[in-house]
Amino acid sequence: MIRPVTARRWAPFVLRMPSRVLSLIVVLCASAPLGAAVVTWSGAGGDGRFANPANWGGATPQAGDDLVIVADGATALVNDLAACPVGSLNIAGAMLSGDPLMVSGAIVCTADARVGGIVLGGPVVCTVASGATLTLTAQLDNRGHDLRLDGEGQLVVAAPIVGVGGLSKDGHGQLTLAAVSTFTGAVALRGGEVRIEVDAPASGDGAFGAGGAAVACNGVRLVLAAGRCERALAFGELGGAVLA
Repeated sequence: MIRPVTARRWAPFVLRMPSRVLSLIVVLCASAPLGAAVVTWSGAGGDGRFANPANWGGATPQAGDDLVIVADGATALVNDLAACPVGSLNIAGAMLSGDPLMVSGAIVCTADARVGGIVLGGPVVCTVASGATLTLTAQLDNRGHDLRLDGEGQLVVAAPIVGVGGLSKDGHGQLTLAAVSTFTGAVALRGGEVRIEVDAPASGDGAFGAGGAAVACNGVRLVLAAGRCERALAFGELGGAVLA
């Protein structure tokens, strides 16, 4: 006798994990080219040098790899891999100097960190988590690409931004511009607070670069703590505020 086959309903398998872990995986996977790896800093080499394989678990980063650097905030890290552009940078509690680091994907900061020179290898979104401050201490060369700031934390740009790319800001966090820049791209500020702390000359370049189109402001609080805003301001439907 042939018995009828009863179809079974299989429940889908659901993988559960903390949302911040899932978000990091999504960011890294989206920005990584085919064949790129996620390389995590261990600091086991003891000298803080990027070129020491022992600091990366035995193998130095290769071009296009995604870097994850979590440090105690007291150890100085030095990028001495000048010819090694990376995909994305996830950093927390580190003080990084040395050669400029070329990043073509995302920059994510989850705890206070200081980073030296940055070169954009493509459009980059920089996300700073709530309670964290990321300070850029050396020149940021946008190479014609746009930099967008997002998140609830604070980004302090303490060195010039150069290049023809633009700058934009979303989210409720704070952006502080503390150097005279020469970039010429569009500027769009769409939320949070932007502080200008630039000792700029009476004419010429200022915090928003070498002039050009008006700064598009929409729902942003602009604080002129020092210096000046050398571009005109154009407010959108959400308005904004300018405080001196």
